[in-house]
Amino acid sequence: MKLGKPELVERGQEVQIRASVEWEGRKEYLWYAVERPYAGYLTTERLDAFVVGLLLPAMAAGEDIRVEGPMSEKLHWNLTHYYMRIMSSVNPALRPVHIIAAERYNRRPTPAPVGVATGFSAGIDSFCVLADHFFGDVSPGYKLTHLIFNNVGSHLQGARTLFLNRYERLRPCADSLDLPFIRIDSNLDDFFQLRFGHSHSPRNASAVLALQGLFHRYLYASAYRYEDCFVHRAQLPAYADPMAIPLLSTETMECISTGSQYSRVEKTAKVAEIPLSYEYLDVCYHGVDCWEAGNCSVCKKCVRTLLTFELLGKAHLYKKVFALDRYVGMRHRFMAKTVGSDDPLLKEIAHLAKTQGRWFPLRATVTGISRRIMRRIKDKRPWRRTRKQRRS
Repeated sequence: MKLGKPELVERGQEVQIRASVEWEGRKEYLWYAVERPYAGYLTTERLDAFVVGLLLPAMAAGEDIRVEGPMSEKLHWNLTHYYMRIMSSVNPALRPVHIIAAERYNRRPTPAPVGVATGFSAGIDSFCVLADHFFGDVSPGYKLTHLIFNNVGSHLQGARTLFLNRYERLRPCADSLDLPFIRIDSNLDDFFQLRFGHSHSPRNASAVLALQGLFHRYLYASAYRYEDCFVHRAQLPAYADPMAIPLLSTETMECISTGSQYSRVEKTAKVAEIPLSYEYLDVCYHGVDCWEAGNCSVCKKCVRTLLTFELLGKAHLYKKVFALDRYVGMRHRFMAKTVGSDDPLLKEIAHLAKTQGRWFPLRATVTGISRRIMRRIKDKRPWRRTRKQRRS
């Protein structure tokens, strides 16, 4: 894989920073686009954003990356010696590759950027970052100055339409906080075969790295608490976020994993203290019918969030953003899943119910326990012999 030098391209009210990408026998462009007021902050002197964005596709394809331009010396070292080792431990299909950069950049800009950003999707994790780094008692260097909204693959079937709809829905929330809300569009998802849930951290970080002229600190909202995090083979690389995210830092921009100091139940309780969340909370996988912004109220994330709010006595506060009648129809089924699950986020909910002395309905409890028993029996069952082995 070969990355060309970045260039700026004006497209209507947006400005793209793009670089040519030669790989798998073809040449195309990877680009990130921002609205004109932020064009002056796009980082054209380094290819950090492009290297981070394309690292996992290169690892999946087993292709070395040749960078025809400067990249951060710190980032190059971290990716080469630490980050790729973590990613290949989590997903053995990702093989470490060589990153061959024409020049290593280790200078600090003058004046140094002072912005502090976080991605804001209005989910539980991102509202929790607001609770700590905007509403809380926070040092000036860690207080949020900007909110970011990326199009790097999280909008699934809705793609750009859902990206724009979600952005417009959340913009009044950012306005009420008096924080700039920067929209970063990209075609990065076109380069991925890995699902978004298996690659979201470097995707989002790459978009923010394109704006190193503005930010000196990027706060990434991590999902799992420290007690549940590890570096080992896993379906979701988010378990490794506290170790992996800081390795995407450069001399200019520090990447910080935040939120792992709390359980999901603790985060949800903190979010329920923020009145803006009653009107703007958006936790849904797909949006309404996959095209409109809003919560479907029946997907795993919606029901998980509502069940937690219900146990906390806060569900009624969210009637503007959830269809509570639709949730009721999924409630018992999800309770059964919660009782029988080994998922840390679901185990937290079961523990919350237990500590409050609130028991799930008998049918849901029995179904969940039965599923857990059957799963454990299946896991311990020896491999069945083939027909040929039985005959012999």
